[in-house]
Amino acid sequence: TRWFASYPAHEVVGMPSLSPTMESGTVSEWIVAEGSSFAAGEVICSVETDKATVDFEAQDDGVVAKHLVEAGSGEIPCGTPIMVTVEEEGDVSAFKDFVAEILEPEAAAPPAVEAPPAVAPTPSPVAAPTPAAAASSGERVIASPRAHTLAKEKGYGEIFALRIVGTGPGGRIVAQDVLEYDPSTVPAVAAAAE
Repeated sequence: TRWFASYPAHEVVGMPSLSPTMESGTVSEWIVAEGSSFAAGEVICSVETDKATVDFEAQDDGVVAKHLVEAGSGEIPCGTPIMVTVEEEGDVSAFKDFVAEILEPEAAAPPAVEAPPAVAPTPSPVAAPTPAAAASSGERVIASPRAHTLAKEKGYGEIFALRIVGTGPGGRIVAQDVLEYDPSTVPAVAAAAE
């Protein structure tokens, strides 16, 4: 996910790893059309894997700004951009000519490897050092547009500076993670990271 200065707040969504063995998939059908809004838990598209056709559900509310791949266009490696989402319908037109930056296979592989641990991230205190390590080591912090907006609305500042454990696909920070974030539990972790 990259925030380009010339575009409104958005998220470039990669092909999700919908099973522990999934390395690539095919978007068989787009359920949510470009310019249409969706709610958390709503099916955005159907993805054919090597074993089954699986629904890809939204983690947050948003609007599909652009499909980056056509339904039935063939195998797409996990992590390769498939769509752009925004929070406001008025931002959709800015992405009419958007072209995603294609990641090299090595850069796209880590989210697929991280996906299985993100399935059950219940023990928050145990996982709390992970974001601090990621932020201090310069790794990208991946968060939904809604999570970015909520962090700013709540006065937390930029999301990459927070020590939030993401519960979305691939460890992505979603709106619910920001809503459950308790800054009073962070100072010891932040001080230890510095």
